[in-house]
Amino acid sequence: MAELSEKELRNLEQRLRVELSRKKALLQRKISDASVQKRLAESPSESAQKRATARGKLTSIESEIQDIRKTISKLELDIKREKGRKEAIEVKNNYDRLKNQYDLMLDKTSPEAKAIAERVNVEVNKLNSAYQQSGVSTRVKPIAKSGASGKTQEQLSQEQRTREQATQVPTARPVKETTEVVAEAAAGAPATGTGVTPAASGKTPDADKKDEDKRSKEQRYADAIATATEKYNMPDIIFRNIGSLGDLLRKFVDGKLTDRQFQLEIQNDPWYRQNSGEIKARYVQLFNFEDLVKSGRATGTTDYEQQINRITRTIQARARELNGIDIPDDQAKLIAKDLYIYNLDNDPAIVTERLVQFIRPSAGMIGGIPTIGYSGQALQNYQTLQAVAKSNGLRIEDILPRDATGKTLTAEGTLEQLALGKIDINRVAQDARKLAALGQPDFVKDLLGQGYDLESIYYPYKNTMANILELDPNTISMSDPALRMGINKEGDMNLYDYERSLRKDNRWQYTQQARAEVSDVALRVLRDFGFQG
Repeated sequence: MAELSEKELRNLEQRLRVELSRKKALLQRKISDASVQKRLAESPSESAQKRATARGKLTSIESEIQDIRKTISKLELDIKREKGRKEAIEVKNNYDRLKNQYDLMLDKTSPEAKAIAERVNVEVNKLNSAYQQSGVSTRVKPIAKSGASGKTQEQLSQEQRTREQATQVPTARPVKETTEVVAEAAAGAPATGTGVTPAASGKTPDADKKDEDKRSKEQRYADAIATATEKYNMPDIIFRNIGSLGDLLRKFVDGKLTDRQFQLEIQNDPWYRQNSGEIKARYVQLFNFEDLVKSGRATGTTDYEQQINRITRTIQARARELNGIDIPDDQAKLIAKDLYIYNLDNDPAIVTERLVQFIRPSAGMIGGIPTIGYSGQALQNYQTLQAVAKSNGLRIEDILPRDATGKTLTAEGTLEQLALGKIDINRVAQDARKLAALGQPDFVKDLLGQGYDLESIYYPYKNTMANILELDPNTISMSDPALRMGINKEGDMNLYDYERSLRKDNRWQYTQQARAEVSDVALRVLRDFGFQG
């Protein structure tokens, strides 16, 4: 095992979980893409060539899906291993603490030493299990008992020597008087040397002991639940459903833990330490609901059911806002259950984070023709990106930001980050202006640096060009040479000279103005030669 701290292991596990979440989101997008390509491949309204292309893309996407599934499986195994390593550190700390306590005790046969030894051995089992889960070959040995009675070997040897001496040198034992034997019998003590036995009570001693043990266990169980409910707000249903706490309760009922030890073990239990009071209370609601389901008495009136229904509606409404999609009830309820249990349902950022995986182009049909596109906030953000790119003479692919590793995000990845608030659209626009400034005159660079878009800078020339060449302004590209000649290294051209320059463009000869001027010139020539009155 690499020597990593608990914090480093926690960070590593978190990074793996983030990567796992990304891969799962990517898998969902690829599955959606495959669905779109399948629909295109099977659409009778498409040409044979388009259907063949769609089938090829479908095959490629299905191969990617298989690779992504393999990666997800590997990440899940890595997370399980790192979780085991982290748990091993926690258990090792408890083991070291208890082992030190045991080693410092001089009398290893005392009840306190025995109790600590049992707790040490419990931690040994947990630690070895954690080592095995994390793939580590190291194993820890439990504290071995020195004898059936728990006594040390030296004490057992001393007792053996005493017995041998008693056998070798017998001592005379005085015979008790009859009055003493009767008195012992009356008091309930066994008579010695006479064969007289206590009076029969109607039950054998073993039966009496079993009844006493039974009453004791029932009382200890009631005491344990009362303590757990009062001090930790944990009723018996928690102990029935959480394995580690159930083990502690059984040990206490069996008399292996004192009241104080039982409380300390609860406080040290990983489940108890990891979950807040609100989360523990929500687990109680969940377990009560599951019990009602088993008995067929769940009618939708429990707090758990009502809360899940409320969160489900919130999730579905938020999904429609994000991308105009409807999440099926069963899928939304799975997300709602996680948010409820971990007390995250009232955190809008967390809710959005769970739903960004659904931001992807959705397929539809208009007039029998397949369509693909975004909806909701995703559509608005996508249109904003398109506008930023177009305003600076770029494609949307040119302005997509990069992730933490330096890799360019996809359009869907960018929309996810925008929804999460992790990308500022103003920063994207400013970066686009920096990219548009490459190769531009200093005059244009300065204006771009001040926050103007390339389209705003060239706006007067674009309108003039549209009027002179009779073009739709929206069809004029920012990279059009005729547009770019309006501003050069010498500065910006006045509009009169710019108009004259545009008349030299090949497109001008096809305009109505050009035809009118030609007609006017021809008419004047005819008039000059007397052919027109």
